[in-house]
Formats: sequence, C-alpha cells, structure tokens
Amino acid sequence: MPKKPTGPEPIIMIVDRYDPVNLFELVPKLDLEFEPELAHLDRLLDDDELFSLVKADLLKRYPNSGRLGRHSTPVEVVLRMLVLKRLYNFSYEQTERFVNDSIVLRQFTRLYLERVPDDTTLIRWANAIGSQTVRTLNEWASSTARWSWPIA
Repeated sequence: MPKKPTGPEPIIMIVDRYDPVNLFELVPKLDLEFEPELAHLDRLLDDDELFSLVKADLLKRYPNSGRLGRHSTPVEVVLRMLVLKRLYNFSYEQTERFVNDSIVLRQFTRLYLERVPDDTTLIRWANAIGSQTVRTLNEWASSTARWSWPIA
C-alpha cells in the first residue's frame, strides 16, 4: 500500500498545457490598428486616379482580360500589396508570407479572409503594370512620403 503524504498538497511547477483559448473569438476584443504610415496610406490609396491607372494596365494583360476567364485578384488588393512590398522593401515571397500571417496587413490590403495571392501571381501582376504607371505610383508615393506623412 502506497504511503499517503502528510501535510499540504505538493505544488506542481511543470505545467502540462495552458487552458484552451479560441483566438478567433478574441479578435474583436483585440485593439488592432494600423501603424501611422499604414493608416495614412490606407486613406491615400482610396484615390480613384491611382486605382484607374492600375486597372487600365491590368486590363491590357490579355486581349480579353476584362471579360473572359477566371475572376482576378481584385485591383485594389494588387495595388495595396505592391505598395506594401515597396514600403517595407519586402521580396514577393515575403509580401505573400507577411500578409498571410497578419490580420492587420490583411485589413490594409483588403484581402480580409480571402486567400493571399502567391508570390508568382504578384510578380505577374506587377509585370502587367506599365512603366508609366509605376513611375506615377513612385512619384505619388515619394511626394506623399515627403509632404504628407506625419513625422513621429
């Protein structure tokens, strides 16, 4: 017969596991927000002129791109993912991975809960955007950065 311990219960210091928590139920309770740069860019990227330039280039990818085939990755998502790539100097692979793993970046790119386009898709869309549009985007981004972004 085993000997029963006398006195108080022993303290167990090795924990088997944490109590289960469903993180998806906690999301509304998290205080998520954009970094100041992303918040500013989020407002500026609603610019219809920029959107139209990118969309016009993407429509030229194939002769019937606008009316045949599968639904594309939305123009807004392409634009925002490419801006994010440039802002943080990510590779295409890093852009895919970081957006996939971040609720905040998913919100910024307006992907929400949709599948993140893979790096090769981003490369194809980036190559479909004309050099003049890229120049316009770069000028817009640099002038925005220089004059409009809040300095912390």
